[in-house]
Amino acid sequence: MLRLLKSKGGDFTIKNKEDVSIFQIAAQGDQTLSLVYLRDAGYNLNEVDAKGSTALHFAAFLGSENAVNYLTAWGVNLDV
Repeated sequence: MLRLLKSKGGDFTIKNKEDVSIFQIAAQGDQTLSLVYLRDAGYNLNEVDAKGSTALHFAAFLGSENAVNYLTAWGVNLDV
């Protein structure tokens, strides 16, 4: 789906009104295939929202175990 959206001009840099990115939303929903796609596309794994939360924060808070495993294996910043 992400490939299709991108091919139709989708902009993955747009954030919602709380400054949350598509990468953070994928992490909180435990959407590992989306995380892999976005990482491979060069997405910033350590991006923060307006409150200073990262994708790892969202994944951990919402119990998205697979996303936490992927993010930590990729070496996201644990000190944010």
